[in-house]
Amino acid sequence: MEMNPLTFGSITYFPRVEGEDRPAYFSVSFIIGCTQDPEKIPVGNTFEFSVGVPTETGDRSYSEVEDAGARQIPIALRALADAVERDLERSALERSQREELGKSS
Repeated sequence: MEMNPLTFGSITYFPRVEGEDRPAYFSVSFIIGCTQDPEKIPVGNTFEFSVGVPTETGDRSYSEVEDAGARQIPIALRALADAVERDLERSALERSQREELGKSS
């Protein structure tokens, strides 16, 4: 997998809302471009990926928030990969059940 370099993110600040049980945070979005196995099967993807960066205040430097968000991307993508694998197992089970139902009708 080859990835285009991360160059910048887009940041939006969400202040804490009185009475809600969530902290103030920044939503940091990146456009990620990558190519799967460029030597053999050059399938490219471009997607937007956003992460939340909790904060006590909206008065943080853009680069500090952007860097904190970028550092969360690998962690979040690993968690997403785990979720996809779990969903594949669920999907295979459902497909098997549908096939069994089809055989009995």
